[in-house]
Amino acid sequence: MDFAEMDFAEQHTPLDVEKVEKALSRALDHPPLLLKTTYGCGESLIREITILFPRDSSPNYSTNIEPFLHTLWKFILVRVLHGTDHHVNVLVYTLVSLRSRDTKCPFRMWRDLPFFCDYVSEVWADLTRLDGFKHDAGALRSWRNLNFFVAQLVGSYFDEVERFGHGPLYDDLARGEPGAAAVWIQHAGKLIYMKVEKNEAVDEDALRGTGLVSKARWDWWKVRFGELSTCSDDEAARALLLMEGIEKEELTSRSSRGGFPL
Repeated sequence: MDFAEMDFAEQHTPLDVEKVEKALSRALDHPPLLLKTTYGCGESLIREITILFPRDSSPNYSTNIEPFLHTLWKFILVRVLHGTDHHVNVLVYTLVSLRSRDTKCPFRMWRDLPFFCDYVSEVWADLTRLDGFKHDAGALRSWRNLNFFVAQLVGSYFDEVERFGHGPLYDDLARGEPGAAAVWIQHAGKLIYMKVEKNEAVDEDALRGTGLVSKARWDWWKVRFGELSTCSDDEAARALLLMEGIEKEELTSRSSRGGFPL
């Protein structure tokens, strides 16, 4: 992995940068032959992080590892790696696996490392970024990459979707830029729909401002994806098909459980 042209060095100490570079390069670029899989590379990277930050060796574990993972997240994942890069799967696997290294004190990504949530919330809250997307390819790429990573993390972590407000994704669709919302449907659509079904009995007004996805919001996403798909937007068309497939799959599943007859 080439760090030569990256611009995060000024924001971190040389030691931070050196740790990131060595750990990632050994795990991602030069893994043993038997480890050239997502699982194998992920385990290799976990070992590298464990060597750098052994959980049991310091009471300041989270304080020490946060700068490392913050560098990894903000300056590498979002700016360098595209969401479809196979290395992303390795990094998602690594971050999810880290939470269970110590069974006595399980790792919780958004509790133990709150900067993840803070950073994502900060970016999503800055909706002025969306206005310049059509004129700033770098900003658009970073925005989509961020949503790729977070959607994959949420889909893998499976119980943190409530922590995210989907207002920015709503605005993304409203502005005719379906890329980020489509990514969420692709990677966490089933999880989101499960939450939608659980929230069906909750009054719509009670869900406002909570970050929870209501049935009305899910239905609006479908309508908007459908509108954009008529404009030859392949991302929107694929997202609409995924949403319809998720609904049919859940309908079949509920029927097989005796929820209601077809």
